[in-house]
Amino acid sequence: MKSMACGRAPSRLGATVFTLLLGACSGNIPESPGSGNGGGMTKPGGGTKPGGGGGGSGGAGTNPGGGGSTDPGGGPPPTMYDPLPGHTPLRRLTRSQYNNTVRDLLGVAGDPAGGFGVDEEDTGFASNDRAPLTDLQLEKYQQAADAIADNAVANLANVMKCAPGAAEADCVDQFIRNFGKRALRRPLTAEEVTKYKTLFTKGRGTGTLASGISLVISAFLQSPYFLYKVELGEPGATGNPIPLGQYEIGTRLAYFLTDSTPDDALLAAADAGKLKTPDGIAAEAQRLLTSPKARDTIISFFQQWLGVDDLLTVEKDPKAYAMFDPTLRSAMRDEVLEFVDQVTRLGDGKLTTLLTSHTTWIRGPIYPLYGLPMQGNAGGSILHKVDLPAGERSGIFTTAGVMAKYGHADQSSPVGRGKLISERLLCVVPPDPPPGVAANIPPPDPNVPTRIRFERHRTQPQCSACHALIDPLGVTFENYDGIGHYRTMDGGKAVDASSMLMGTKGSDGPVKNAIELLAKLANAPEVRDCFARQMFRYAFGRSETDFDKALVTDLTATLGKADRIPDLMLAVATAPGFRTRIPVDLR
Repeated sequence: MKSMACGRAPSRLGATVFTLLLGACSGNIPESPGSGNGGGMTKPGGGTKPGGGGGGSGGAGTNPGGGGSTDPGGGPPPTMYDPLPGHTPLRRLTRSQYNNTVRDLLGVAGDPAGGFGVDEEDTGFASNDRAPLTDLQLEKYQQAADAIADNAVANLANVMKCAPGAAEADCVDQFIRNFGKRALRRPLTAEEVTKYKTLFTKGRGTGTLASGISLVISAFLQSPYFLYKVELGEPGATGNPIPLGQYEIGTRLAYFLTDSTPDDALLAAADAGKLKTPDGIAAEAQRLLTSPKARDTIISFFQQWLGVDDLLTVEKDPKAYAMFDPTLRSAMRDEVLEFVDQVTRLGDGKLTTLLTSHTTWIRGPIYPLYGLPMQGNAGGSILHKVDLPAGERSGIFTTAGVMAKYGHADQSSPVGRGKLISERLLCVVPPDPPPGVAANIPPPDPNVPTRIRFERHRTQPQCSACHALIDPLGVTFENYDGIGHYRTMDGGKAVDASSMLMGTKGSDGPVKNAIELLAKLANAPEVRDCFARQMFRYAFGRSETDFDKALVTDLTATLGKADRIPDLMLAVATAPGFRTRIPVDLR
């Protein structure tokens, strides 16, 4: 993988010093301390072999556009892996992970990663494991690092935390070692300490203590070991698969269960060798999963799974939905995020509750949208727990935010909502429309219900096969207009949201509306299997392969036992495949 230093030098780092710091721009990430030499890393977007996205789960990846490796000493994988490509992805921090990490390292809040561009997705979740960085992206990283560093050293005493009366040299040495360990997620080598001290001296010589420390912080935030989750393996380890090192396991645990960098306790556990045993890993995973920081992962997973991470930018026709403004969008987003956190982390954690609960947490403009009287200071920023009108809502998929995201600008969308249920709850991905087929949206008609207008496209032979799969699911949501307002009339007629659920074992049959549909799906084994797969994809940044069948089966069984999402997440984190990676095939 190309070193981050191989773009243009950071705006405040001289080219000579920056090259010295990051290894003379060799084009490779060198072997890191605490890492084995059992295989190299993938080159995002490079190489000549198809595939990529291997994730160290005990199986290799299947994503197109992967890359080759740079580390000698590999060879073809054994027959048990064929015909799967043997690539382990080098995953760059997502925007949320970057923001959470700098917040936890330096107390810098906000959205520093806002200008980085859209994260690469793989099977619906951010992966950042294929495309090479452009010069523009490198510049954005440099600008963000400089701004974060300047912000941090404005309170230098809080950043350095030196003992009273300590000599400056001792204080700088302590800061570089401690901050470097937290930033790079493993201890620095003596050589690295020396290089960062050299960089500090350069910054200190042209300004103040703060300017020197700021330069060091900026450099750490531009290191490939910071921007990427580097996984080389346990020192000296060989075999198939290769066990990860202690700090690599800690990094996986942290970003999966908190969407951020390892905390001090997790680094201490790695220092003490506690992540070498399943029990030690389980103890840390349980601690992280029950900590307040787990909210970040809950939000990250569900935003991506539901596809509502861009809810704040959804647009509607003001003539059709005059009340849909930034205030309402913000309240919708807050409801979705609070709902998933309250159910998953603070509630019973059950998938069934997620799909069928009649309780939610709302504020401000959501009250009139739901036809509820305002309560107390409900117009403020505090979310209030409310029970929704009987027979109108059922779980996360009927919240106004999800319905608004999957509604058209001027009407509801049976197709979009059916596709959502098919892909996210049943893991059945409809094929793309045939070439040349125009995806024309029938315009609203005050005299014709949406369901009838959208049913007409199913008469076209080239469309019928796909829409026969998704439309029966989508029409059950016709009680909700384009912004999720509950309705009983549409096009001058009573809403008909009835349909037939097909393709499940034991849950198929007629349904009156989305509430009955979601109740049936909550008990369908296909949904538990799909949700387990979705969690696997989120954790590993890739789709499952044939080699992962046993692991996915175990995860599905775990979810089936108690129906609890936290139990599923713990099972992922403690699975043998979570602490290994696949050797790189150098053919």
